[in-house]
Formats: sequence, structure tokens, C-alpha cells
Amino acid sequence: MRCAKCQRFYDAAVEEKLTERQRRKVHEHLNDCPACSVVWQENEALRAMLRQSAEPDHVPGAPYFAQLARNAVAAVEADKRAEAANPPPGFWPSLA
Repeated sequence: MRCAKCQRFYDAAVEEKLTERQRRKVHEHLNDCPACSVVWQENEALRAMLRQSAEPDHVPGAPYFAQLARNAVAAVEADKRAEAANPPPGFWPSLA
């Protein structure tokens, strides 16, 4: 197997979508080709970093989002109070 063909199989190999023969050929090539082996290892390291960064423990918890919502509501209320206290020129509130 040549390097270009092996590299085209990387994603399929990781997703276990290769036939047994293709998988064996890829692994044989990786054992025999230091350049492809390095690329494979770099791809695996990148995939591991992506999996780790997508883990739920890196997502803020519910208290963070609750505080974010409270801050947004408070900002909107402060804007409304400021508008009510300082209406734009020529603005006359309805007396009805």
C-alpha cells in the first residue's frame, strides 16, 4: 500500500469502517512506514484533544447559566428604568 492510499483510509480506519483486509493493509503500512506512522499518531493525538475538549465537565454548570440569565434580565430592567427616567426629546407619555 502506498502512503497516499493509506492516508485516505485514516478516517475509515478510526471509525472501524474498513474491511478486515483493508485494516490489515493499513496496519502493515503503518508498521513499515515511519512517515505515515507519525501522521497517524498526530491524528490520534488531535482526535484525543477534540474528544477531551467536548466532554461535558468542560461545560459550565446550571448555576453559571442561571447567573447569566439573571444578569441579562437585570441589564434589560436597568435599561427600561433609564429610558423611563430620561425619555427622548419630544416624547410625551400618553395620559390614557
